[in-house]
Amino acid sequence: MSKLRVGPATEQYAQVASQRLETATAIKQGPPAPGTPLAVPWETAHAQVNMALNWAQSMAPTRDGIYVVGPVSVKNPPVKPVSSSWGMRSFWSLVLFAGATVFSGCFGSKIVPAGNTDSVVNTPADIGPSNNAVCNPFGNANHAGAGYAHGVVGKLQYLTDDMPRYNNLNDFMNNAQAVDASIYFGKIDIPTRPFDRGFITLDGEAILNSSGTTLYEYFSLRLESMLRLQDASAPKKYQFGLLADDGAILSADFGSGYETIINNDGTHPSKLMCSTSPVELDFTSALPIRIDYYQGPRYHIALVLVWREWSDDAAFDPNDPLCGKQGNGHFFKFAENPPSPQPAWVNLLARGWSVVPAEVFELPSNIASNPCDAVESMTTTLTSISPNSEFTRSPDITFEFESNRSGALFQCSIDGGDFSSCTSPKTYINVGTGAHTFTVRAIDDIGNFDEIGASHSWTVDQSVPTIVVTASSVTSNSITVTWTTNEPATTSLAWGLGGDTSQIIPDDGVYDTNHSVTLTGLTADTVYSYRMISTDQAGNTMTSSRRVVRTSP
Repeated sequence: MSKLRVGPATEQYAQVASQRLETATAIKQGPPAPGTPLAVPWETAHAQVNMALNWAQSMAPTRDGIYVVGPVSVKNPPVKPVSSSWGMRSFWSLVLFAGATVFSGCFGSKIVPAGNTDSVVNTPADIGPSNNAVCNPFGNANHAGAGYAHGVVGKLQYLTDDMPRYNNLNDFMNNAQAVDASIYFGKIDIPTRPFDRGFITLDGEAILNSSGTTLYEYFSLRLESMLRLQDASAPKKYQFGLLADDGAILSADFGSGYETIINNDGTHPSKLMCSTSPVELDFTSALPIRIDYYQGPRYHIALVLVWREWSDDAAFDPNDPLCGKQGNGHFFKFAENPPSPQPAWVNLLARGWSVVPAEVFELPSNIASNPCDAVESMTTTLTSISPNSEFTRSPDITFEFESNRSGALFQCSIDGGDFSSCTSPKTYINVGTGAHTFTVRAIDDIGNFDEIGASHSWTVDQSVPTIVVTASSVTSNSITVTWTTNEPATTSLAWGLGGDTSQIIPDDGVYDTNHSVTLTGLTADTVYSYRMISTDQAGNTMTSSRRVVRTSP
């Protein structure tokens, strides 16, 4: 909803809109009138009249005759009749009738503290998860740790097929078609990425445009929140930066209406613009902020809000080398999912910039809670591993997995490599000997993913243990055999009279490198044979050659 100052400017807009509608209607019914300054397409004129009507309908009296429209407060707005066949008197009568019968206002208004002053803040109406809420549509993860009262909330508009393709926010905000949905973010952190999957509500429904196709281009957002410092953010002066593809404007209300802090408007690739003066915040500050954003043609989207400490030291240079730079591949590797930072972005962070954290975004007080934080966190579980062992002789291994999120997709990685799309079951063939780690994570269709995932580590070992005899002692009725192995292994012994070794001392199941077996109850002055047996943790078994020994007389 755009700003509206009730008075002569509003009357003039409504009058011109109605005159344009009359002119367009006349042209539609008769020969065109070229050169007429009010001659516009009938649909455009009709939309402008409806817009003026909607503006007027959004006025909500607060107290003492104050009317609030957007962020502007005015008292006792004068209404004067104007000369027109449609007439401003009739127009305002229609406004009052429509406002009383079918319209409750685009936005509610709330008095909130901003430092030590009061200002009227334009905030969306109180909504809940059942009212077409859309959570982090561009892959920006939820941040439940910040609390249900934290986040950013916004309203969505789009250009219908018959509207011009605007390239500035003012035209978008004034003309785009409103959508009955509210958009929630944990924070403003959307690195450059492709966007072609649209806005999905909590009910799993995709928002469609007037043509019945998924909405993912030529839309605008008005995002609002309140900056309130938390323990982790010390009171200081801040410089803000706004990365956007396409246009974006950051504004703040310091007590006398919204003021532009960063103007990054226009259709362009990912572009970083920075504030040229500081914003000072302390623990008493509750600063209303607004980000107006529009996405022009499809393919790429970006919106990241960063800040850094501003210094009054003469050595501080507010002109960061990246401020004013643009390019879709300049800041992030947009083809990766999730996008990874390019060196330019890494260096920006090294210079003291950081993404404004979720904890400092506080929802307007008339929003009960952030419904996105109530959504169950995405988890990934390994349901089967074959072979399921820390050590294995097999070079092949198969994993089965699932997620608590219905319809989730998956990405797999082995030995720290890049994640790539995968499905359950996932089998790896001829994995080399040595240690390995497999990781899988669930990911939804807009790029949100399980940041922890599930993993399994194992070692492929196809080498038998080495046996070294350390001692062999006999008595008239016993034989004791001791040996070592080069890796942890079990202890067992095959033995018998003469050259026979068919009798088996069972495997003890204990993995050690030192081994000892004592045979008792033997016959004096008799020949016996034995073989030492050890099995390592991967199942590789080593059996020594046969050894012969005679008990004492």
